[in-house]
Order: sequence, then structure tokens, then C-alpha cells
Amino acid sequence: MKSLRDKMNADPQLKRALQWNADDPTLSGREAALARIVTSLSTDFDALDGSHQRAIADALVAQAKETQEAESYADRLIRRSRQ
Repeated sequence: MKSLRDKMNADPQLKRALQWNADDPTLSGREAALARIVTSLSTDFDALDGSHQRAIADALVAQAKETQEAESYADRLIRRSRQ
């Protein structure tokens, strides 16, 4: 089984983020947050039991869905305001 780090390295965005130093002052807030999160997950996630991994993954999926819905709503509002 591949490690989470291996799987992250297969994604171009995550691969770049794994190479960043989260304390680098040239990173944006979003980039620094991504660097901290992927570094922590790639270091510790594989040590968790499957049930803990699933609980984290489910929470992340739910959060991402809500964020994407909010972003879509905001995009629609912006487009309407420009008409």
C-alpha cells in the first residue's frame, strides 16, 4: 500500500506544497496553511487506525463540499451584480 505522502506526491498542487516551508514569509496565508496541513498529514496520517483516518477524511469531504457550495454561491452573486 502506498503511503499518504506518495499519494500526495502524485498530485501537482500537493507535491509543491510538500516542498514548501510553512514558515517562509513569502508564502501567502493559503499556501502556508496548505504546507502545514499536508506536512502534518503526510507525517502522521499513516500511523492512525483506519477508523480514525476515515473520520478525518469524512470531515474533510464534508467541509470541502460546504466550502465549494459557498464559493459557488458567492460566484453567482458576483456574476449577477455585474449584469
